[in-house]
Amino acid sequence: MRKIFYILFAVLLFSGCSKEKIENLPMSNLSATLNNGSWSAFTVDTHIIYIREIGYSINEFEIRATTKDKQELYFNIYSTSSGIYDAIGNCYISYQPDVDNFGSMTYTATKGEVNLSVDTVNYQISGTFDIVLKKFQDSSDSVVVKNGLFHDLKYTVRY
Repeated sequence: MRKIFYILFAVLLFSGCSKEKIENLPMSNLSATLNNGSWSAFTVDTHIIYIREIGYSINEFEIRATTKDKQELYFNIYSTSSGIYDAIGNCYISYQPDVDNFGSMTYTATKGEVNLSVDTVNYQISGTFDIVLKKFQDSSDSVVVKNGLFHDLKYTVRY
C-alpha cells in the first residue's frame, strides 16, 4: 500500500511540470528605435581599418550590425577617436531592409550624429546615435532611427 502511495504522490508531483524551451540568444550590444519600432542587432562586426600608403592614410571605424531577419545598419566613421560625428560629413551610414536581397533598397543618412567613445586599452567602443536615412532611389521614403545605442563593442584592427 505504501508503495502505491509513493508512486501516486510522485506522479501527481511531476505531472504539473513541463519543460519550457528557453532560447539562449545573445544580448544585443547595438539597438535603436527604427520608425517607432524596436530594432536589435543579432550579430555585430566591428573593426578599425588602417590603410597607409605614400601620401595617403585612412583610419576609420566600421560597424556592421545585422538582425535575425537580415536587416542591416552599417556605420563607417571616418575617425578612430572619441567624439561627436556628423552623420553626413564625418560618417557614411546606411540601412538595408534585406541584406541578402541584392535588389533591396539602400537607405543612406541625410542628417543626424554619432557620439563615439573609444576604449583603446580594452579595444572597445560605445556610443549613441540618432539619424534619418532616405532611400537612395527615392528620397521621399525615409527611415528614422532614434535612441541608438551601442556599448562595449569589441573591435579588431585590420591593416
